[in-house]
Amino acid sequence: MRRIIRDEVEAIGLPGGPGTEFEAFEIGLATITEGELSPFRRLLGDVLERLHSLGWSDDQTFGVHLAAEEALMNAMKHGHQRQGHLIVEVTVSLSAQRFCMVVKDQGEGFDPADIPDPTLAENLELPSGRGLMLMETFMTRRDYNDSGNEVTIERVLGQPTLGELAEAAEPA
Repeated sequence: MRRIIRDEVEAIGLPGGPGTEFEAFEIGLATITEGELSPFRRLLGDVLERLHSLGWSDDQTFGVHLAAEEALMNAMKHGHQRQGHLIVEVTVSLSAQRFCMVVKDQGEGFDPADIPDPTLAENLELPSGRGLMLMETFMTRRDYNDSGNEVTIERVLGQPTLGELAEAAEPA
């Protein structure tokens, strides 16, 4: 059974030490109020620190930071609607070439196709869609399960991001 972090001080405890790769580290993070995001931020900070120790540059971890933060916050805010008794399940795999995070909430889910494109003029003032766009911009993969309550984001160094692929496909 995965360990569940419910408070602001309990250590996340990624496997191994600096420079150690790992597969499928599972942890549960209790949904908390917006002012108390410590477990989410600590996990993200630990992941970024480990990526740096594996040789990832600041430029490479910048996109991971934005995409992972959006995935975690979307689960808490939209999936759980900040209900403190619900758990966000997170699975992380890290190596010198690959970051992968699966984030699953206990909410009803959604259809990503229903989210308006935040780059269209008529949607610029809407408060939704930017996080999904960030995940797509910086990751080599972003997939949802059928019910829309689980997202997998992956960045493989040396492969183009989904954003780069979309940009290359645009007519000149």
